[in-house]
Amino acid sequence: MTGLNAMECKGAFMSGSLPSDGTRAVRVTTTCQPPGQPLSTSYYFGVPRPKGGLYLFTTTTTRDGGREDAERADDGIREATLRTVN
Repeated sequence: MTGLNAMECKGAFMSGSLPSDGTRAVRVTTTCQPPGQPLSTSYYFGVPRPKGGLYLFTTTTTRDGGREDAERADDGIREATLRTVN
């Protein structure tokens, strides 16, 4: 997912992992700043499925929303998912 985002970004790109909260969940963020356009940030949250595989959730900023909106959505999805899966 980060590789695809990097290839599609036509400007400055950044990606990184986010700290774990003590679970087996994986958290990654990517940011793209195309020239003359708003910054786009995506948050990825993956949690192992009980029968194998992975649930993967993504929140992404839009031109109307800011990074904080995507962070709040990511937090809510993560908390609800961990309550449900664990």
